[in-house]
Amino acid sequence: MNKQDKDLLAQSLAHFMVESDKKVKAGFKEHGCGLTVAPGLLNELKGELIDAWQYYYAIIHQLKQIRPYLTHPKAIEVWERLMQGLK
Repeated sequence: MNKQDKDLLAQSLAHFMVESDKKVKAGFKEHGCGLTVAPGLLNELKGELIDAWQYYYAIIHQLKQIRPYLTHPKAIEVWERLMQGLK
């Protein structure tokens, strides 16, 4: 892992901690209980996974739409690397 990868990982984890803390506390406030006693977690997870798939699919669609507008060789290279293996 190079320095850029380590820095990105550190930034990602720090951002996740902040966002996760806010989301869990908001959920506790909204539902009045914590995750250890919340009912219906499997159904909630199922819904979240379906949402995540739909977000993924929509982002792929959006990325495909911007390709014709990319003219800089480096931008095209990054786009192609990002899209590699996706259908």
